[in-house]
Amino acid sequence: MNESSVTTTVLPTFPHLPEEPKGGERSVQCRVGIRLPNGQRFQKNFLKTDKIHLLWSFSYSHLEESERKKPVRLTHAIPGESKTLEYESNLTLEQSDVASSMISATWE
Repeated sequence: MNESSVTTTVLPTFPHLPEEPKGGERSVQCRVGIRLPNGQRFQKNFLKTDKIHLLWSFSYSHLEESERKKPVRLTHAIPGESKTLEYESNLTLEQSDVASSMISATWE
């Protein structure tokens, strides 16, 4: 039997997506929207100190089961350019300038 070369992408284990912050100080919260590859849009409140890793958790929580095996690229469109977010980054939502923004998810 011939072995065919099949490339399998192993996705990281995404962190648990916390519930939206309730009440409290509005100055420490932000809303982030995600536009999925299929065009659907979802928004969620986060703490500004939450790590950007949670954006992948949020994105994948809205994908169909069959789509969760594919890697997505998250891009923050800012006037004049777009910035790809790196999962390996340890930045917070505030540090990465995505607090109160819309993020695009596309298939890699």
